[in-house]
Amino acid sequence: MREATVRTSALRAWVCEAEQRGAGFGPADLAPFGNRGVDLPTDGEISLRRFVEITEAVTRACGDAFLGWSLGLGFDIAGLGETGEAVASSQRLRGALQRLADYFSILQDAGDVRFEVAAESVILSYRILDPDIWPRTQDALFTLGIFAKIIRSAVGADWSSAEITLEADTPELRRDAARVMGARCLFNGETNQIRLPASLLDRPLNLAAGQRAPNHARLSRLVASRRRRISTSVRVKWQIFQDLNEVGFSQESVSRTLGMSSRTLRRKLAEEGRSFQSLLDECRMRLAAFEFLVRPDVSIAQTALRLGYSEHSTFTRAFLRWSGMPPQSYIRCSRAAFGPSA
Repeated sequence: MREATVRTSALRAWVCEAEQRGAGFGPADLAPFGNRGVDLPTDGEISLRRFVEITEAVTRACGDAFLGWSLGLGFDIAGLGETGEAVASSQRLRGALQRLADYFSILQDAGDVRFEVAAESVILSYRILDPDIWPRTQDALFTLGIFAKIIRSAVGADWSSAEITLEADTPELRRDAARVMGARCLFNGETNQIRLPASLLDRPLNLAAGQRAPNHARLSRLVASRRRRISTSVRVKWQIFQDLNEVGFSQESVSRTLGMSSRTLRRKLAEEGRSFQSLLDECRMRLAAFEFLVRPDVSIAQTALRLGYSEHSTFTRAFLRWSGMPPQSYIRCSRAAFGPSA
């Protein structure tokens, strides 16, 4: 799979924090991104996998389980570039969150950001689509912290009506999350999200806007440009990871989302030596491995059903072909390597 990337402006905040705390996170950890945090370009890119590894390493060095959250709350929205300008120039919270979701792919690949409004509540959610990138707790806290900064600029610091859900589940998070984050917290979720009363969406935003008015046509072109540089097979994989558990998931639904007919999708994949079924099988197995690692309370049969297998035995044979061992053995090996929960 093509290496997903994220803007180095996000990395800069982490490295500068490690330097200020004297956390022993040195130049060797940054190669080839510069010798100090202040030397990092704000508009460059870094591998998303490497970024996540660095956030976890800096957190361990600093000994602060909520470092990502505090860095997100303190992040300068201008560091999001033109996406940040579009967000900050919004008059109301609704527009800011919609623009953030619309243009997030300019900032990061393989990220699923959704802004969903129902009758009484609104959800802003985020997760990394690549299941091989784990653990990723600090990346989630950092991103939700940025979300929270935008939201709290409209609703104020007292946002006890909010509810936060995290993919991760650790004793430190359970013990201190509600106090640190100022809201009710749930754990071991399908995604990372902030839920708010929909009545808050019309609150005026109070973020420092940039000097330029956002050019939405240009931002839309940037979204399309980033999409074009990604191969069809990689785009299909990311879409499968995003939608596999959705009602009505199919090859046709994926092709519609990618803006092409099923016939065109099959042709483009064939040109890359792939097929939709082979990509689907691969994604299912990688998601199964992810489930086994991070959700030990979910049975093999439940995982098989979630991934679209009607027969437990069919799933077991497919997993054996993919991993070289049956699910039960894989679970024992992965938990011995990473612990009961990563």
